[in-house]
Amino acid sequence: IDITGAYLECELPEGDEVLMRLDPLVVELLLKLDPTAQNYVQDNGSMTVRLKRALYGCVQSARLWFEKLKSVLEGLGFTVNQYDMCVFNKMVDGKQLSVVFHVDDLLVTSENQADIDDMITKLTAAFSGVTAVRGAKHSYLAMNLELGDDYYSLDMKGYLQKMLKDRKVRGASTPASANLCKDPVDSPLLDQEAQKIFHSDVATILFIAKRVRMQCLTAVSVLASRVKIATEADRAKLDRVFGYLSETEDAI
Repeated sequence: IDITGAYLECELPEGDEVLMRLDPLVVELLLKLDPTAQNYVQDNGSMTVRLKRALYGCVQSARLWFEKLKSVLEGLGFTVNQYDMCVFNKMVDGKQLSVVFHVDDLLVTSENQADIDDMITKLTAAFSGVTAVRGAKHSYLAMNLELGDDYYSLDMKGYLQKMLKDRKVRGASTPASANLCKDPVDSPLLDQEAQKIFHSDVATILFIAKRVRMQCLTAVSVLASRVKIATEADRAKLDRVFGYLSETEDAI
């Protein structure tokens, strides 16, 4: 389930003043919708507005949306999981109805399809834009999920292929060598730009390693501790992880 414009469902609290400057292009579009706003256009074509609702980019928006969704789900009889606040559960006639969400993307599971349909109907009444995709195959947060009668499969082939596209790496049979935790004292530090790329690449692999490539977690965990002081040797170790993923691409 996708809730369109989720943050806009939340009104900013009384006294929480957030001002935003609109650039001339956005102002031009706004004037087509409301010509009376011309009175507020500044000499340089921009405009300053006060937000009435939460918007992506505001620091308080995620919290406001969580509280809003939590309130709606609890109103429908769900209880928050004590170990993960992004998981809600509800028992219906002895069958568990579960909701796990990441921002505005909800994954809903139940043995009883009628319970899922009922929940979708109630969410549609609670929010202005709700899109639901039913079935046994889903794409969720870069993961491909498939449920069969006697199996459950999870892969991230699309994410992996995108991650490896145009990346020149040498194949490797393992994610790391015996020197993973050894730091050569003479290895030069990466320059600032290379450090940023290294940090981004480590985070990219971490996302897939935690879900479907757990054999890479040890190497990625070590490299994650080096993102601020990465050296050429660390870069070589990271390239080996990419090389292993490339060599075993068809494994997932």
